Amino acid sequence: MSSTQIVRETANGPQLALEKLPLPEPQTGQALVKIEFTAQNPTDVQSFDSNAFGDGAVLGCDFVEVITVCSPKHFNLVKKLGATHVMDYRAEDVVEQIKRAVPDLIYIFDTIGSKDSSRMASHTVGGAGGTLCTVRPGKANTEEVADGVTVTDVLVWTAFLKEHSYGKFYWPPSEPDHALAAELFEKLPAWLESKSLVPNNAHVLEGLESLPRGFEMHRKGEISGFKIAYKI
Repeated sequence: MSSTQIVRETANGPQLALEKLPLPEPQTGQALVKIEFTAQNPTDVQSFDSNAFGDGAVLGCDFVEVITVCSPKHFNLVKKLGATHVMDYRAEDVVEQIKRAVPDLIYIFDTIGSKDSSRMASHTVGGAGGTLCTVRPGKANTEEVADGVTVTDVLVWTAFLKEHSYGKFYWPPSEPDHALAAELFEKLPAWLESKSLVPNNAHVLEGLESLPRGFEMHRKGEISGFKIAYKI
């Protein structure tokens, strides 16, 4: 059996290509799942463009207030989804706005993971301490985070009970992460049915052949208020 996949070739610099690759044999306790849609994340494009592989709610927590930043045209949407305070991320005084709204802020989830987003977000922490969790594996792009702020990262692959590596970084198998993921997916259908959890608006592109187009949409800043998904 084989699968059509996008791979990165480095002979002439980063490129995208379609290739037939053999499917791995499932090991004990594993199942082979057919994927019909796959979503594009900003980190997909960032990792490709920067050659990273070469040489947002938390389950189990209940927050009194949720503060987020986005484009002003989406203020009403994110408030409808549960945000208490919404600020324009392009505003020059956005850090001061956040600190005025929530002066005792101590937890930050950086869903972008760029140097600018991590640096800016870290300065919204009120007082000493605080924790910033980034979506960039290995805590990338957090070199300019404010002093005294603890940085953690999140890696979705740790949901699987096996070791993972990303460049020079390594994660051992994690029983707690695996158990958390199992609980999440057990509860997910009911949350979606009750609309307690609202999925992203999807902009569907046909086939992996469309992946260069989706990457270019990200680079041009054309993705706003929706998530690109590829129908396989």
